[in-house]
Amino acid sequence: MKSSSNKQNKTNKTRKGNGEGTLYFNETKKLWVFQQTMFDVSGKKYRKTFYGKTKQEARKKAQSFMLELSLGTAKNQKAVKSLMTICELIADAFEVEFEHNQFSEATYARKKSTLKIIQNHEIGNVPIQKIDDNLINNFFGRITSYSNSVISKIYSMLNYGLNIAVQNKIIFSNPLNNPYLKKPRSEKSDKKIGAFTIEEQGQFLKALEEYEEQKNRCYYKPQLLIALFTGMRMGEINALSPDDVNLENRKVYVHRTISSDIEYDPLLKETTKTKKGVREIPLNDNAVEAFRMALERFVPNRENLLFYDTYNDKVITTSQVNNAFKRICEKHNIKNGTNVHMLRHTFATRCIEAGVEATVLKEWLGHTDISVTLNIYNDVLKHNHDKSIDLLQKYTTDNGLSIV
Repeated sequence: MKSSSNKQNKTNKTRKGNGEGTLYFNETKKLWVFQQTMFDVSGKKYRKTFYGKTKQEARKKAQSFMLELSLGTAKNQKAVKSLMTICELIADAFEVEFEHNQFSEATYARKKSTLKIIQNHEIGNVPIQKIDDNLINNFFGRITSYSNSVISKIYSMLNYGLNIAVQNKIIFSNPLNNPYLKKPRSEKSDKKIGAFTIEEQGQFLKALEEYEEQKNRCYYKPQLLIALFTGMRMGEINALSPDDVNLENRKVYVHRTISSDIEYDPLLKETTKTKKGVREIPLNDNAVEAFRMALERFVPNRENLLFYDTYNDKVITTSQVNNAFKRICEKHNIKNGTNVHMLRHTFATRCIEAGVEATVLKEWLGHTDISVTLNIYNDVLKHNHDKSIDLLQKYTTDNGLSIV
């Protein structure tokens, strides 16, 4: 199991790919070698090599050169930059930002995944100066099979890279500023992770009553119930220690999460998804019972996690719980059971239906801003209009403020 402190070790592993370079140990020279793909003035690719007594030294030399390149201070930069691809420029910028802790390992991995989509198209493999309206339009036509959310990430990343190219005088202007080059729309309709209806939630709870522990498999019932009755993200639930739960005061302290590193391995992060994610959540009777069940089943482990895969000696990931959730829903014909995250939405929906204020729900869910809460649950809030107007009428009548 790795923690966030292992970040440096992970980034020093041998890696290959466009703009990412290769790190290895040269037995003959007894030195670490970092090789980076470059272009000469004729457009021919070559490998620039950096040596160091340690992994860190070799890699830092390469990063220093790339940083100088991006700032316009490297020797022969004009010859090298003139034929650099947009993907290499973006990858280099990400390397620097990552080393400066501008984003997490999980975010870095997601950015690399988006960059690969650009790399797989001609636009990602030609010199930046050759990117024109036709090439962009052709690229936009090829990415409409992705969802709108993925398209937005691709568009933003391409725009990001082109802006860097402008700043470093590789090109004179960003072609995406052309008003006729609009972000494409997906061929697919947007999918929203909904919430269980009251009837479906009843079905799900009944299914959990029949849920049996299987040999050499984790028992996920407590996590599923906690998600349903607290609205916590599954990564936050899987990162809890027994000390984070206070049944006497009926509260749970959320302060970290299970994420993934740049190699997509599970990572116990000593922080939450957002700063607002650090919070205390009050527990109702249902949540108290779910946590009591979890504490009774707790098995000591080297990470001191309330939920731990003791069979494989590793942390439990969201995908593991999600697979169990889908199996349960399929077995009991609960058609709306598509993703474990919907348990969080179900909790929020029941809160709104019960009259919990959006400002309170925002704190329970760990949203950064009230607008996030309002935007996600806007449809549910609209359904509460009639109930709210009835409450207002009752209040005015009870206080002698009605004219009827």
